[in-house]
Amino acid sequence: MASPVRGDTDRVTPSEPSSPPIYSPSVAFGVSRYYVLLAFGASYSVGAQMASVSVVLPFLLAQKGILWAAGLLYPTFSIGFIAGNALSPLVVERSRRRQNAVIATAAATIAALTACIAVAGLRDAFVAAVFLLASLLIGCAMGMANNAYAEIISRMLDRPRRNQLLLNQEAVGAVLTVAATLLILPLVSGRDPVAGRIDVLWLGAAAMVAACVAATIVGPTTSGALRPPTRLVDDYREGITVVRTRSWYRLFLATQIVFVPISLSMTFFSLRAAMAHADKAGSLHVLVISSAAGLLAGSLVWRRVFSRRGVRGMLVTSGTISSAAALVCLANEVVPDRELLWVHSVVFFLATLANAAIGAATVSWISAFAAEERRAVLISFAAALAAVVSTVLGAVLGTIAQASVAAWPVVIVLVLAVVATTVAVRAPDRPPATRNESSGLQAGPDQR
Repeated sequence: MASPVRGDTDRVTPSEPSSPPIYSPSVAFGVSRYYVLLAFGASYSVGAQMASVSVVLPFLLAQKGILWAAGLLYPTFSIGFIAGNALSPLVVERSRRRQNAVIATAAATIAALTACIAVAGLRDAFVAAVFLLASLLIGCAMGMANNAYAEIISRMLDRPRRNQLLLNQEAVGAVLTVAATLLILPLVSGRDPVAGRIDVLWLGAAAMVAACVAATIVGPTTSGALRPPTRLVDDYREGITVVRTRSWYRLFLATQIVFVPISLSMTFFSLRAAMAHADKAGSLHVLVISSAAGLLAGSLVWRRVFSRRGVRGMLVTSGTISSAAALVCLANEVVPDRELLWVHSVVFFLATLANAAIGAATVSWISAFAAEERRAVLISFAAALAAVVSTVLGAVLGTIAQASVAAWPVVIVLVLAVVATTVAVRAPDRPPATRNESSGLQAGPDQR
């Protein structure tokens, strides 16, 4: 394997293409498929938000008193996502021109798993086991779909259309999530709160079925060269080599680790909200709407922050917003009155907005300092490390969140957010490699 070391400099700048891209028939073909891809991406986003491992599933488990498992949902999902991401090159290679079959199968799998979660929740049968196993498999399916979807849009659409698609599908998905949740919200009054909350999962499963149908309509792509899959052990060794020889990557990993609590804060706040509003009909629906609104705001806000302040501005702002979310939650709990649902909805909006910046900042940071052929390996290595940390920290946060009367668990989350903000000050500002490009802010179809 080629060594990632290049010369005596600590920074690697990706080279620019020597000739302009060639417009191919596949691009023209892709233009006619743009709206089908948009339908897939928007439906997929709705399904993922309705069965979110950060908001919906922890809330449902906490409502049943299974807090230890609720704290492990996101780490379990992350492990599955990493495994699926590692397997995806082999799956995509074997699919040849039928990458749409990969994303269709992934969407159908997620729909079936979401339905299994809904049934387990209604019948109170093997709830913890079903939720955790389903989260693992959903993560694996999303990991596979992520790379396959990126391959499809790269072959079918030119770069401007790809950027437009990724922005539009996130916005449309968030709007549809809000609209669908508002439509079923009046139906929960007078019903059993448990059954009313399960309706959210049925909507998520239906949205994933729609995504599966859209993926089938997309059809095959044109033939093209695929990057050969690599062995996991080789990727691990390469990651260790870069850690030893690149100070920028060590800082990157340290920043990734301190931002794990911000990624997990959604689950933490979900547990606190579930314990405070377990008997209120429609409480989960309000939180889903707030989270969707946070995603919609994030799609508009973070590109502007990146263009003006770079990666450092994104991470510092993300940490600051997460700290604000913890402060609002703390105020809601210490005020001598009943905890207000609308205040928790503000907390979820802020937490979702803060979390939306982390993935984009990660890709942008790597894109500025690593050669293109090394980026996927370095991102996967960092994600694996973050998954290990989130597994331990998720269990801890899930345990301390059970202290429903005391406010000190929220103080701990606030301190962790402040620490992350402090460390983010050392992140790069606007390196020359990213000064005139925003591709690092692109995202695949995975929504967590």
